[in-house]
Amino acid sequence: MPTVPDALKMLTEMPTGTIKERRDRAMVAIAFLGALRADTVTSLWLKHVNFDTRLIYQNASEVRAKNGKSLKVEFFPMPEEFEKAVRDWKEELLELGFTDKDALFPDESNLPADHIGEDRDPVPVMSSTHAIANAFKIASKPLGQTVTPHNAKHCIGNLGVVMCPRLRTH
Repeated sequence: MPTVPDALKMLTEMPTGTIKERRDRAMVAIAFLGALRADTVTSLWLKHVNFDTRLIYQNASEVRAKNGKSLKVEFFPMPEEFEKAVRDWKEELLELGFTDKDALFPDESNLPADHIGEDRDPVPVMSSTHAIANAFKIASKPLGQTVTPHNAKHCIGNLGVVMCPRLRTH
């Protein structure tokens, strides 16, 4: 299970030369930032992440959420690089013509912006978790161990125990 320094190493050593690599990096970042399940990450829309309030809106009628639960997730206290990776990604999409009605993490086939225009259907969310699993596989190489989105949830759980000792079990 990764520690916060491990997670930071994963994030900062990910490649960013292509739009797909920046998308993958942002997926890894938001998984830690919100302790989100892989299926939730891959089904987020741009409107679900608000940097002013530092919230991720997990609306179960729009996002694949475990047990159909809607909730607001505050960003966890991760190093600033995590929020920056997601913010930069969202800004890149908006500059390409994406809107809040579009997927935050579109499939590779929807990353080129040549089909973006005013009269169009929203860019759909991913139909599977394959891309985030692959992003975590790439991100975890520098650690010499396999880290999954589920491990990110455990990392955040351990962070909570460190920050709030009353959470420790005796």
